[in-house]
Amino acid sequence: MREKPLKWRALAALGRMINSSIRLPFVPMGKRRTAIAVSTILEQMNYAYEATLPDGGSLKFFAPAYKPAFRGISLFTKQPEAPLWINSFSPEDILWDVGANVGAYSLYAAHRGVRVLAFEPEASNYFVLTRNIALNNLWKKITPYCIALSCQTEFSMLSSFHTVIGGSKHAFGDPKDSWEENDPVVMQQGMVAFSIDDLISRHGLPKPNHLKVDVDGIEEKILQGAPLTLQDDELRSIHIEVQKHKPKAEKQIHDIIQAAGFRLSIEDGVNIIYRRV
Repeated sequence: MREKPLKWRALAALGRMINSSIRLPFVPMGKRRTAIAVSTILEQMNYAYEATLPDGGSLKFFAPAYKPAFRGISLFTKQPEAPLWINSFSPEDILWDVGANVGAYSLYAAHRGVRVLAFEPEASNYFVLTRNIALNNLWKKITPYCIALSCQTEFSMLSSFHTVIGGSKHAFGDPKDSWEENDPVVMQQGMVAFSIDDLISRHGLPKPNHLKVDVDGIEEKILQGAPLTLQDDELRSIHIEVQKHKPKAEKQIHDIIQAAGFRLSIEDGVNIIYRRV
């Protein structure tokens, strides 16, 4: 595990000091009343980062920790091709955001009038995702689902290699499928996964016009569960993250998408955009 930068460690130390100072005045009140007082104060200290958008609007990002704030701060810089891709959508298009995390791109798409289905299985990320939707009053545009997607409908475990709120690189099924394959698992939660085709044909979810897949590990399995959807002309573009350090999986992704009638449009590092020919 890499050591955190000095600036981060200094801020973390300051946070612990402030935490202790908040508790100190209430110690004479006893454990129960201290818990009520401190939790009430911390609840009122909830911070939301406000990102300014190119059209003059803004999006709020609930920030109970550093990572959820960073998702808002880096909205246009972490994956600069993603907002540009979203800008090409027509109003009322449908985006499936698979591996939505705390919802940065779901929020931006919804702000532009796009209908979004946001899939995020990790519990703490899903909590922040739903708070972000509520903060921005976008619940009529974004429908969040706390489920995984894979090649088939099944129950399994979602493995986490850290407990960072707003973090990534979790693994559904085999932990070795994650980008963090060599790190120890520190937490598992029970999870159900559906295939994309099952969600549409058996459960009536609306077909996507655009598909974003960023799950840090089983992208090829998700595509394997969507042969009918990939062949459907209603799906016009795909934004997907590939694992360059796993060339077999990378080739599978490329072959599946091209066989469905798409061609590579933009390649920016591990992030690739395909558009239907």
